[in-house]
Amino acid sequence: ALGRGLDDATAIAISKNGANAYVASSASDAVAVFRRDAKTGGLEQLTGTDGCVSASGSGGACATGRALDGAIAVAITSDGHNVYAAAAISNAVAIFARNSKTGALSQLPGSAGCASEDPQCTTVSGLFDARGLALPSNGKHVYVAASTSGAVSALLRATR
Repeated sequence: ALGRGLDDATAIAISKNGANAYVASSASDAVAVFRRDAKTGGLEQLTGTDGCVSASGSGGACATGRALDGAIAVAITSDGHNVYAAAAISNAVAIFARNSKTGALSQLPGSAGCASEDPQCTTVSGLFDARGLALPSNGKHVYVAASTSGAVSALLRATR
């Protein structure tokens, strides 16, 4: 099946409950969202704009998001409430709330929706060429590896 927001797919994360898969795609500047069949492992992209979030909205095929240029890594919190995407060109981390029933993503509003040196985001330095994410099971931090910065940033999560 054809998918949306999958040009140069670079990373995948599967929710702890196994119900959803999220794919970071650097050329699409997107995170694609799939429902996963637990028995077969098959993936089906969510319909409409629930199926992906991209920097441009992909002509209406995806929801429009911020700080996703060059989305290269994706990770899900252990509680399943949030999804994070590292974006190398945006030098940022995009932050999403995850609908636990459908798997759909919605970017957090305002500066809570991303971390970068961009004034529209929560200001964080050391994210130039953000490429990797790690989330420990305690859910308190997000670690971001940034190639050009030569840094690993530890971000403290605002949890529910």
